[in-house]
Amino acid sequence: MFEFFSAWRYLYNPQKHPVIKRLLPFSLAVCLAGLLLFWLAPKTFQFSGVILFSIGALITLTLALLFFFSVFTTISIASVLIGTMVITIVWCVSSGFQREFKEKILGVNGHILIMTYGTPFNNYKEPLAISRSLSQVEEAAPFNLNEMLAIKGEKHSGILVKGIRPAVAKRVLDLPKQLLSGSISDLDKNADYSPDREIPPEDDSEETKKISATGKKNRENPCQRADNKWPGIILGKGLAKKLKVSRGDSLTIISPLSQFSLSHGSDNTAPKVREIEFCVVGIFYAGFEEYDQKLAYAHLKVTRHFNPMVPDGAENIFGLEMRLTNMDDADIVANVLRARLGQKGHNLRVVTWS
Repeated sequence: MFEFFSAWRYLYNPQKHPVIKRLLPFSLAVCLAGLLLFWLAPKTFQFSGVILFSIGALITLTLALLFFFSVFTTISIASVLIGTMVITIVWCVSSGFQREFKEKILGVNGHILIMTYGTPFNNYKEPLAISRSLSQVEEAAPFNLNEMLAIKGEKHSGILVKGIRPAVAKRVLDLPKQLLSGSISDLDKNADYSPDREIPPEDDSEETKKISATGKKNRENPCQRADNKWPGIILGKGLAKKLKVSRGDSLTIISPLSQFSLSHGSDNTAPKVREIEFCVVGIFYAGFEEYDQKLAYAHLKVTRHFNPMVPDGAENIFGLEMRLTNMDDADIVANVLRARLGQKGHNLRVVTWS
């Protein structure tokens, strides 16, 4: 009992200084201002509200402790509280970062991918049907990936063009939510385009030239023409900024596979260069720099022309991707898929998001 009273007398030594009484309402006002700024202000000012509230809460806590305890006790308690608060904040930030990172990655890719072991994915319809038959699978869709070169005037950039079927891809990917302009269904326009078909020439009449000279008509942008036959492409925000293009502009995509092999064909000559003109029909922002500056979407029917080794009329499928009702079930669903695909004689890779 003696130790208890001695310790309490040492610890309990309130500092009821007039300055503390005057500062306490001020610190409470700072806390309240931070809360109001966080809840009522636009998102760009919410972080400022958090900082203001944190400063006000720290001052209020220190003044409240000084009102009841000695300076030594106040410093000890405040140190423990601040240390615990820092650990909690770091843990929360880390968890939030992991969640955001996961959502942004999976917004561009499916929860599960089915691919071949380096061979063409010709017989994909049966694996697609098997995937869709599982109750945990919301939707599955074929896709392909193509490393290309995008050119606009003097600007150029190496990009990755993902071929998709818009009707089903919008139920697998988050692309519709990420679009800043345009619609994913705009990729369906001119999806039957072929670079081997002749595109109607531009109007070179004297009247058109006079209009162009006065700046009333843009002859450099065929995408504005009513009879435009070019397919559409959706670019990342960073890529569009780098190439200085916006929705409605034209863009040239060149396939590096056009010089893939000099031994291709019977005459030992390289395949014909695949140079395809596109119209930018949308801009998306995924919030992930690697995607926003490198990724583009086009219709699956059009992207098959990027590979000159794909026969006319054939599909160029890289793999299948699917979205699950619960992405945490990816490993369980993947094991079921491997078993069912193996029973049907399909030797395929099944890769989960993790």
